[in-house]
Amino acid sequence: MRIELDNKTHWRSDHLKAFITRGVKDERPDLCKRGAPALRVRVVYTRSSGTKGSSGYASYNSNRMCIRLAKEGPDKVDLAGVIYHELAHTRGVKHDAMRGSPRYRRVGNYRRIYGWGFDLPLEKVEKKSKKIPVDVKLAHAEKMLKAAMTREKGATTLRKKWEAKVRYYTKRAAMLPPPPKPPAPPKLKQPGLAEFVESFGFRLEELGDNEYEVFPKEGYNLGDGCHSRICRGVRDVKETVDVYQFMVEPCPDDCDCRE
Repeated sequence: MRIELDNKTHWRSDHLKAFITRGVKDERPDLCKRGAPALRVRVVYTRSSGTKGSSGYASYNSNRMCIRLAKEGPDKVDLAGVIYHELAHTRGVKHDAMRGSPRYRRVGNYRRIYGWGFDLPLEKVEKKSKKIPVDVKLAHAEKMLKAAMTREKGATTLRKKWEAKVRYYTKRAAMLPPPPKPPAPPKLKQPGLAEFVESFGFRLEELGDNEYEVFPKEGYNLGDGCHSRICRGVRDVKETVDVYQFMVEPCPDDCDCRE
């Protein structure tokens, strides 16, 4: 038989399995055959405080059951009876069929029937002491100190190595010629005054120092009024950051050039 025990208590699992194994042999002999499925049993503490009795629950026609027993001094005879009661449920026996039966109820001579449970051991799991001896702590501290000193020595060696490299490359960098200056960006070529005037549909003739005459291009009639304004505008041409600004007043609506 295979018993999968999920023990959530401080009672020893091997002792609990001894109770369950005896019950399976009597109530569920089908689980003792080769290749039979495992019986899954969960053990927890009882919900009632101060009681010595046990309780449980199980599903009908299944291989699952749960046993609840007291946290301190459980009644082992009662525990054996509860195990048989729940195993009977797993093979389909209901409470109506159990009524009045000392095998499944706490009636009659049930304590004599399950008296064998009193002789089975049920002990707590021994807690391992978490206190570590002083000599063990000392040995661990010495080991960790030695490891820390080794890491410190390695770090010091590595620091000295890179400090030497920094000094070396600093001297090499001081011996190098200064880096060349980046070339100045090329100046954009600005159009001359003549080209600038021609872009507006006129041609320019120089009369003297800063004296110009502006004429319309061939095929374009320009009135006297406009001509004087154009000449004055050209003479007012200013050079600002190598860009010519041609300030010419617009012609009025009744100008001769619009004929």
